[in-house]
Amino acid sequence: MLTIHVVQARLGYGIDYIKFRDEEGLVVYLLARGVTDENIMKALKGLGREGAYTIQQEELFVPPREGVV
Repeated sequence: MLTIHVVQARLGYGIDYIKFRDEEGLVVYLLARGVTDENIMKALKGLGREGAYTIQQEELFVPPREGVV
């Protein structure tokens, strides 16, 4: 089970100790972690309403991207 806690702060977004200045960086990170588009949209809506959201989904195998070590 993949569980990610996302919070919205005054200067951007945070996941654990990683900080994102904008929504685009957050979405790229979540896609790289294998989060589905549907769960990303739910998270963004939840962040807008509550300022925090927990993503839970079955872990999906995400093949490594070419050129990424």
